[in-house]
Amino acid sequence: MALLISAFVPAAEFFDKGLVLIQNDGDHWNKNYNLSLNLYSLAVETASCNGDFELLERLMDEIVKNVSCLNDELRVYCIFVESLTVQQKLEEAMTLAYDILAQLGQSFPKRFISVHAHNAYQRTKKTFQAYSDDELLSLPEMTDGKMIVASRLMSHLDRCAYYLQDLDSMCLLCCRKIMCMLQFGLNEDTPYMFSKYAMLLCGGLGEMKDGVRFGSLALKFLEQYNEREAVVSLVVYSLVLHWKAPAQDQIDPLFKGSSIGMANGDINHSFLCTVGYLYFFFHSGLPLTSFEKDARSYSRQMESYKQDLALIEILPLWQGALNLMDQSDDPLVLSGEAMIQDEYLQDAIPTAKQKVFLMRMQLAYYFGDVDLAIEMLELCEKLMMTIRGHFVHEVFTFFGGLIYIEQARRKRRRYYKKLANNKIQIVQKWVKSRAVNCVHKLWLLNAEYATLSGNKRGDGDEIQKAYDAAISVATRSGFLHDAALANERAGIWFRSLGDDFWASSFISKAHELYQEWGATAKANQLDHL
Repeated sequence: MALLISAFVPAAEFFDKGLVLIQNDGDHWNKNYNLSLNLYSLAVETASCNGDFELLERLMDEIVKNVSCLNDELRVYCIFVESLTVQQKLEEAMTLAYDILAQLGQSFPKRFISVHAHNAYQRTKKTFQAYSDDELLSLPEMTDGKMIVASRLMSHLDRCAYYLQDLDSMCLLCCRKIMCMLQFGLNEDTPYMFSKYAMLLCGGLGEMKDGVRFGSLALKFLEQYNEREAVVSLVVYSLVLHWKAPAQDQIDPLFKGSSIGMANGDINHSFLCTVGYLYFFFHSGLPLTSFEKDARSYSRQMESYKQDLALIEILPLWQGALNLMDQSDDPLVLSGEAMIQDEYLQDAIPTAKQKVFLMRMQLAYYFGDVDLAIEMLELCEKLMMTIRGHFVHEVFTFFGGLIYIEQARRKRRRYYKKLANNKIQIVQKWVKSRAVNCVHKLWLLNAEYATLSGNKRGDGDEIQKAYDAAISVATRSGFLHDAALANERAGIWFRSLGDDFWASSFISKAHELYQEWGATAKANQLDHL
């Protein structure tokens, strides 16, 4: 009962007492095999929830030494693979999972290449054309126990591949899971399979319309199978639906997913939902003071549960907020209460590095260090896989365009102007596919790009209309911080024209909005423009 209501510490105490009692009989594995297996398995699960990975490994060793067949090991092996993932032991987790899958009859090539992934995707896409949504929802239930475990292990593997930036592995694993489901039937992992396929379509392949379709199907499947609601909420709301719905609409479902995950004992995905919640909170322009309070609280909880994979995701975001709030020594360096930049980057996995580079890129642009912004932008470009499909992909492309425009202005080189135009074309494509969160971003990019050749007063009407549209749409959409930035850039443009009245008006409004957002350091910087 304690385990079911998420009282993991009391549950661990109960299981510990049970283990002491059963171990009084040195032959308990022979005399009471099923009881021993169930007790040890539940103890492993509880140790994982509590982040007690040393105890987990000791219990695992005892189970492996005494089980009579592979089937009895499978449940705890799934938990062990997940625990390795949480501890950032990604390659070790993948090696173990692939070994078990091979024993279950699901072998994979030792070295994936793009053609494997491409062929798998084309087969899956063609197969799906034969099914309507209702037909997919009506597929029979999977009854093969080994296939159920294989499906779960492949889900763990594609998570590892995501964090290691291995798009080919992600694609192949996702498509293999889908094909197994179509052959053997539905199970508790089905909603997650569809959510990951939707993520792949939106992020890796740029097929947003189909991605939203399969993401919506994943949510419908939760009505039949809700065991993994937290992870499905994580994927669908963090990586899929924001391409069609306002960013702010993703915040509450992710918060709910976090609560559901904690209640169900899915601690790992509970905290990853929290990560998604915090990213949408920050990048939606909601008050930094509220964000900082939440980030501080959740980071302490992640430390307590030893959820390192979630913790490393939010530390750069938290420290970035502190920098904007003027609570750090240097606004361009992510060192302070939340983290120490150099220590964080030591042996960091790709997703962790990307979060640092992305935050420093934004800070460098906000505070006018274009050289640092370019350096961080180029580092981000090398790690694009870690953010494809995520809302921060939109943020990265937006700031990337602004930075290249500013570099083109400084260096007067067509090379940077071309790079800026490439970013604008990407955002324009998203807007044409009805990505509502990108409309104001496109207006501001177009305004800034036009200033590269339109500093004459005769060109000003169209440029001013673009700035006004960016400010208006950002304000109506709730992106307070982007409205502040658009006002700031409009003010700087008017100042370049020698129009001090309008320059002062826009800069004053930007100052007001930055203060309202909570970015005191940025607001103070405007006083020196």
